[in-house]
Amino acid sequence: MTIIPVLLILAGIVLWKFTRRAAFNRRNEYGVEVFNSYGHMQGRRFIEKTLRFGAVILVLVGIGHAIAPHQGSSSAAPVETSHPKK
Repeated sequence: MTIIPVLLILAGIVLWKFTRRAAFNRRNEYGVEVFNSYGHMQGRRFIEKTLRFGAVILVLVGIGHAIAPHQGSSSAAPVETSHPKK
């Protein structure tokens, strides 16, 4: 196993935790998220949803890369494509 899948999975987890922590830190003592304006709320939520989606993609790609090696991998066995001669 190479380091690339591990890095992809870790980057996805860190990105997911970062967005969830930012949402948690915006909450006041009553558990309500506080924003400067309605536009600021929409912008932040859109950015955070996009980042969370990217985090999920990173984790899934990392898992897929760890499970199935890609075509250029040296660990993949060569496939015999020539037909036997008669």
